[in-house]
Amino acid sequence: MEEMAAGESHDEEGYGRDPTPVGTFLMSSQSSPSPDALNARQLLLAMVTAFLLMCGYSLIKPIRDEVAAAHPDDITSLWTGTFFLTLLAVPLFGFLASRCTRRRLLQICFRSFLLLFLLFSWLFHQQEGASRPFALDASFYIWVSVYNLFTLSLFWSVLADLFHSQQGKHSFARVTMGASLGAIAGPALTTALIKPLGSANLLLGSALILEVGLHLLLRLARNQDSAASAKAQQSIGGQAWEGMRLVLRSPQLRRICGYLILLVLTSGFMYRLKAEVAHGLSDRAARTTYYAQIEMVANSVTLLLQAFASGWLMQRRGVGITLMVLPLLAVLCFGFLGMWLSLATIAIADVLRRTGQYAMAKPAREVLFTVLPRKEKYQAKSFVDTFVYRGGDLAVSWLYDLLAGIGLHAQALAFFVVPTSLIWAGTARQLGRQHQLLEEQHDT
Repeated sequence: MEEMAAGESHDEEGYGRDPTPVGTFLMSSQSSPSPDALNARQLLLAMVTAFLLMCGYSLIKPIRDEVAAAHPDDITSLWTGTFFLTLLAVPLFGFLASRCTRRRLLQICFRSFLLLFLLFSWLFHQQEGASRPFALDASFYIWVSVYNLFTLSLFWSVLADLFHSQQGKHSFARVTMGASLGAIAGPALTTALIKPLGSANLLLGSALILEVGLHLLLRLARNQDSAASAKAQQSIGGQAWEGMRLVLRSPQLRRICGYLILLVLTSGFMYRLKAEVAHGLSDRAARTTYYAQIEMVANSVTLLLQAFASGWLMQRRGVGITLMVLPLLAVLCFGFLGMWLSLATIAIADVLRRTGQYAMAKPAREVLFTVLPRKEKYQAKSFVDTFVYRGGDLAVSWLYDLLAGIGLHAQALAFFVVPTSLIWAGTARQLGRQHQLLEEQHDT
């Protein structure tokens, strides 16, 4: 029934009765688009900002992932360190958010990360031509794992604050196209430049991209209507641990946490399986290239789906159905890996999983926040996207080690994910139903 209700409301809101996937994509490019679409200026700014933020992160992501492949026995330690750094960062972010305007909050967070880019670039330069010590590798891995979640979470918090649910359904998939283009460009640049320039200089490139992305995000927020501009002058409010308090009080936020934890379970098991398989490659450059190639293929397929399927699916079948795509893909992928595990099959399965995550689950999950109060869009969203995500990472790594320790081989570990993915699909369905109710209350 959710799908029928969603379809009726879309016709009333001006979506039209045709929308085929191609038609939906073209509608957003017309000079007189649906009233629920972002205008061309808004959409372009959002897409370019998403491109830059993801490109800057994806430029260094293969370098980070290669650290895990170089030290597969230390992945749990790396994830533990990431969790504890997140534990320190979350209340600091909450403190800043409770006292700063949106503009000031963005400037402080992004510029702090930029300074750390410069620091790690300098440290990498000092180790040029030598084997990097594990302490430096681990510090870099942990920092990048926290940096990417905070910057991307902040970007989507701003979008959820500026635009309403119907705009999100219509245009967020298109915004993620910008992110996918960045995720293609980043590893492509890494593959081409890692040998001639080295890791240290790639970090400088990422720092520059981050600064430009900040300027465009601030411009996007500044270009909104007077109500949004007035709201931007106010602090977000709350306390240091406001995000956790909001999550504990809200059933919908708890459902989002449940969905995210199950997502982390599947991505964490895939990550560990991929690291074990990639460890057999000859050297660090070969492993970095393997990871970069998976990134490029996955993001190319994701881009096609975002252009012609994601927005159409959300508008016509609802957020819940869109969220269910990834769990069902996980059932297929991990069942496949349980029968046959190799460099080729892990690459295929990872491409499929990442496609479902970034083409379907990501834009749909961001739409969920558009109908929530402002504190939940910043404080709770940041808590969910960082603390819950990294806490889930750590729990999944411990679980993986526990199951491997009692004698389960890699293929058996892959089969373990299949039944949990079915539970995950049910959680997605519940999220969609509740979002529909909140959307109706929000519109009223």
